[in-house]
Amino acid sequence: MDLSIFKGTTIVMLDIESTSVSVKTTFVREFGVAEYVDGVLVRANSALYSGGICEAGALNVHGLSDEMVKGKPTFSSKFKFASGYLSNKIIGGHNVNSFDLPIIQRVIYSEGGKIIGDGPLGKIRTIDTLLLARKHLRLPSNKLSELCAVFGIEHGGHRAHGDAVSSWNLLLKIIETCKFKSLTDIITLV
Repeated sequence: MDLSIFKGTTIVMLDIESTSVSVKTTFVREFGVAEYVDGVLVRANSALYSGGICEAGALNVHGLSDEMVKGKPTFSSKFKFASGYLSNKIIGGHNVNSFDLPIIQRVIYSEGGKIIGDGPLGKIRTIDTLLLARKHLRLPSNKLSELCAVFGIEHGGHRAHGDAVSSWNLLLKIIETCKFKSLTDIITLV
């Protein structure tokens, strides 16, 4: 694929695994990123965090038990790093606008931090593959795992780093399938 659509950009595809599905109260259990500069992977990482009690539904999805994260720092203790790292970048992921980013912002804001966006009026530019799939693909399911299966993409297995990479690969397929020529066609502001 021609990566020129990404020229001059830094995009951080991210994913979190959490202790519940409640955006307002959940704790970050795992935070994973895949950072792309000009469309090329330059950094990939994930980390586990303690805090909260993992609900059975969330545990069944990612398998990260309370015991596995015992003694790990909390995500809120890393808020300065997270806010600095994510500021002035395009943030992407699958359902990033409605789940991952609001949770990350809630934690960062609760500690007195902020993610500074590089969009108009300081808004954060995002690329949400779930929104793009719903709007442009019109497939029976928009779950990341099922979209990956449709496009022959290896799915990250509901772990943060793997899902961040899977979201990037899905983004490439969406751009190619829908013949997008500019990032302005796929970026939203939050």
